Amino acid sequence: PLKLTITKEAYRGSNRNSVPYFNPQQKGEQYNPALDPELNLIDVLNFVGADQVANSNNRRQARTYLPTKRFYIQTDPQKAFQLGMAEPQDSGRVYSRIPVQISAEKNYLIKDELAILDVIASNINERPVYFAVTCRPEKMFGLQDFMRLEGLSLRITPVKAQNTTDRRVYGSVYGAGRVGTEQVYGNVMEKFRWGNFDKYDVFVDNSYAPAVQSHHIIMLRTAEELMYQGDSTRAVNLCRQYLEAFPHMNFPYDYRTMRFLNIMVDGGAYEEAKAHLQLLAEQTVEFLKFYDSLSVEALEAGFQSDFALTVRTKEDILRAVRRAGDTEYAAQLEETFKPFDYQSQLPQTPPPPPPPQEQGE
Repeated sequence: PLKLTITKEAYRGSNRNSVPYFNPQQKGEQYNPALDPELNLIDVLNFVGADQVANSNNRRQARTYLPTKRFYIQTDPQKAFQLGMAEPQDSGRVYSRIPVQISAEKNYLIKDELAILDVIASNINERPVYFAVTCRPEKMFGLQDFMRLEGLSLRITPVKAQNTTDRRVYGSVYGAGRVGTEQVYGNVMEKFRWGNFDKYDVFVDNSYAPAVQSHHIIMLRTAEELMYQGDSTRAVNLCRQYLEAFPHMNFPYDYRTMRFLNIMVDGGAYEEAKAHLQLLAEQTVEFLKFYDSLSVEALEAGFQSDFALTVRTKEDILRAVRRAGDTEYAAQLEETFKPFDYQSQLPQTPPPPPPPQEQGE
């Protein structure tokens, strides 16, 4: 069972539904972090878990309070290696304190937030602790830099990510921390079980979209990291697995598919990618025909971004084929796309694909 520092009785019922922040040293309207002591989260939990207010008969009055907004998770560097939170190459980069971030504007913790912090601090040195990739970012307390993507979850580790640009590309949750390429690859290729979307042509309801997006992004991010590491074979394998598990017949290709295909082309699997490029080209033509059927007013009112991304996809397909040196197929595609030359109507640099939406947006 999970360990908790705050007792079950202290959590039960309406107890600690909301724990207010209170520091009598903070006398001005603007929060001054220098006036807050920096405490071990375990000590904060012990304080909050005990009744600090004598008048317990007033049910509206909180029984306890948060004495500081500055605290940290204490870790044991030696156990970090034993538990797999840190790897040999992380030697010298293991933090003994992981800072927890509470915004200056936030003046209370609600029960679920308190429980999350309790689970992390009480178990971090004894067992793996994870956030799901579908978690809301504000529930992560600024721990994103101290996470490692291992599949559909992010493990909290005492090793800080050196590259934070992934968050701008993949979103603040999907792009959090580092990529555990070994862990993700092993889980996706050996442990994940796929549910026959690749075998039957069926209607896929939009309620599946968050799950599909999660698989899409974790596999894409890992494949791109493997390419960066020079491991094109496994990068291509991940792309192949994604395209097999989420085929065009049930998940129509669009601009997001192109990033997988670029990896395959650059990873030496152009001939295999070519069939998927053709499917994407055909789908892109259908989108362009639809946009052509709209009035300028309708296009600008509701489809301008989608239109620009589709035109970008058309150009990306052509670039990938030319990059592979397939002049014959490039000429064929140029003829296919000839009716849709919008260069005079678009900015010189079409917009990049938008970052993924966080769950709940």
